[in-house]
Amino acid sequence: MCGIGGVIAEDVSRLTGPLEGLAERLAHRGPDDHGIYLGPPAGLVHRRLSILDLSQRGHQPMTTEDGRFTLVHNGEVYNFRELRKDLEGRGCRFYSDSDTEVILQYFALDGEACLEHLRGQFAFAVWDRDRRRLFLVRDRLGMKPVYYSSDGGRFAFASELRALLGLPWVSRQMDREAIAQFLAYQYVPAPRTGLQSCAKLPAGHYLTVDADSGTVSTREYWRPQAPGRDRPAGDVPLVDDVEATLIDSVNLRLVSDVEVGVLLSGGLDSSLIAALATRSSETQLKTFSVRFEETALDESRFARSVADYLGTEHHELDADSGNDDSVETFLDHLDEPLGDPACLPTYLIAQQARKHVKVVLSGEGADEIFLGYPHYVREYGTQWLWRLPGSFRHLVGAMLGPIAAGRTRGSKVARRLGEVLRSSAEVGPTRWVTVFGKPEISRMLSPDFREVMNPATVFQPIVDLYRSSDQTSVVGRGMEADLRSWLPEDLLMKVDKMTMAIALEARAPFLDHQLVEVTQRLSPAAKFRGRQTKAVLKEIALKYLPQDIVHRKKHGFEVPLARWLNADLSRWTENAFSLESLSRSGIFDAEVVHQMSTRMRATGSVANPRAMWLVFILVEWLRRNRIDS
Repeated sequence: MCGIGGVIAEDVSRLTGPLEGLAERLAHRGPDDHGIYLGPPAGLVHRRLSILDLSQRGHQPMTTEDGRFTLVHNGEVYNFRELRKDLEGRGCRFYSDSDTEVILQYFALDGEACLEHLRGQFAFAVWDRDRRRLFLVRDRLGMKPVYYSSDGGRFAFASELRALLGLPWVSRQMDREAIAQFLAYQYVPAPRTGLQSCAKLPAGHYLTVDADSGTVSTREYWRPQAPGRDRPAGDVPLVDDVEATLIDSVNLRLVSDVEVGVLLSGGLDSSLIAALATRSSETQLKTFSVRFEETALDESRFARSVADYLGTEHHELDADSGNDDSVETFLDHLDEPLGDPACLPTYLIAQQARKHVKVVLSGEGADEIFLGYPHYVREYGTQWLWRLPGSFRHLVGAMLGPIAAGRTRGSKVARRLGEVLRSSAEVGPTRWVTVFGKPEISRMLSPDFREVMNPATVFQPIVDLYRSSDQTSVVGRGMEADLRSWLPEDLLMKVDKMTMAIALEARAPFLDHQLVEVTQRLSPAAKFRGRQTKAVLKEIALKYLPQDIVHRKKHGFEVPLARWLNADLSRWTENAFSLESLSRSGIFDAEVVHQMSTRMRATGSVANPRAMWLVFILVEWLRRNRIDS
């Protein structure tokens, strides 16, 4: 992995300072090498983390022999050797052993049509000198983010938002609607970023910039396809296809000129990846896990059990909040508003892994493509509701009112179910996955910001995904929405920010697009057996792992938020929850949130830790990036 950036501007020759600054702000992503291309009106920068072809022949920016095309690339194309053979058959000569040169040569021959052949995770930009045109792309599933800003006759892009903020002409004005969405989902859906001046390219999209007209055009080139004929989960040929494609995906992601390890939680997904990697690795595999003080949150014993079974060299990290430097780095590298509490332990385990390896495999994506989340079970079990008349649904929703008014767990379910029943089919499922309900948000917000926090603003990005989907079921549309929003903008954003902060490359075998396409041949009905999730994956895993590991109850990556907010991170939370900081944000009702934090410290308990965590993250993001709110 690397860091890329660039500027398209007629005065780019006078912008060498800003370009060098852009590269410097990406240095943590690529400490091994750096380079700058200046060919007006284009300037491109690159910071390299050397994984394939460690020699200088892999140096970037990389230019074709005739000087027409220049490329900067972040990521890996895993089938580059196969593609190289094809290109050599078409007369191409190669000067390096890198995947970057394969992309460059393919693009020079086929333009954007080359994308259909690339199997990997990537964000890259190609400058076409002759056509004065920039091509910028993000991979299909969104493993590698890329941000851009177009203003005042200048177009700029970078792997990180903070890098763009260092350019003197990029405004720091907050996007209030994007912040409202963050407070609902704990991430900002693409293309928004939290800033009015900057956008991020959605997963599976590319854009072009015409340097002469200044026109910026965006196009989608890939999305998950709806399943065809309903196939049972026990359909042997299809299960065999899934298994073979997964094995191939793992093997491709073991291709590296540096050592590869595995992030191992002890759950089904990472355990299966570790099992398959162990079978193919030529050396003893290194695995890494975290350990929490709280027994209810700690899965380290399961990770140890898997490591012992597979015979890996296992490393455990005590996941307290880390030292002060670790916390500061974690907060700095959130980059955009990102409220996933697992960011901190992800950064800490990345720190530990980086001492031993330069690349790790992880289990992201399995829950989305194999329907592993509890909300899929709920959606699957309640999808019949959407066949009922709207008036009847609303009546039942109203009847749940007395139950919903209570304070029990059943009351919370009734409250959420009532909201679903009173909503449209598109909005309904989003109610299951918001961080907290509107009444809880409203009392914490300033009066001005309450007007921004409305259902149309909050839910519109997800509703648009539901409506544009060609999936035929509610759970299918929910899965696609997760693949196109939650996965790239929360889970994968977390992995990218936290691993690249320490120059560690993370690869996700479950997110090979060919594997996703194979699993999409199964309808949601075929992925459940009764109410059992991940039926197909469990069937495959039983060939490689003990039954008790495969059928262990799902345990999400939970963290001790209450302890962190009250104790471990109190140095930072006390400042964030001060009246001054809250008032300066312009988002929160400073008195209300400050009183909540005071009660939190006095009692040692947190009434709504997830909500308080989002307040903390947002206030820190505003302060650290000097955002004009």
